[in-house]
Amino acid sequence: MLVNGERVGPMNPKRGLRQGDPLSPCLFIMCAEGLSALLKKPEASGDTHGIEVCRGAPILTQLLFVDDCFLFCRANLSESTKLKEILQYYEVEKVKEYIG
Repeated sequence: MLVNGERVGPMNPKRGLRQGDPLSPCLFIMCAEGLSALLKKPEASGDTHGIEVCRGAPILTQLLFVDDCFLFCRANLSESTKLKEILQYYEVEKVKEYIG
């Protein structure tokens, strides 16, 4: 690792991220963007459909909060299977492979 252009010895982290860590919001946004990208591909191809809250409103496929995630689709086997597949890709960190 380089700090101010100088090589610093190996770093051995002793603890993981904790609530209030300044890096947490950035990591959340990066992970949320990855999940959003995974959800957009089947929506664009018509494999999944979101919900329309009212006429003229944008279609919602997801609502992401800090500790919750709501995913919307039609209540049928094909769309729920597609969502399950997306979440499995997300779980094993294959976002680039799926989008690519």
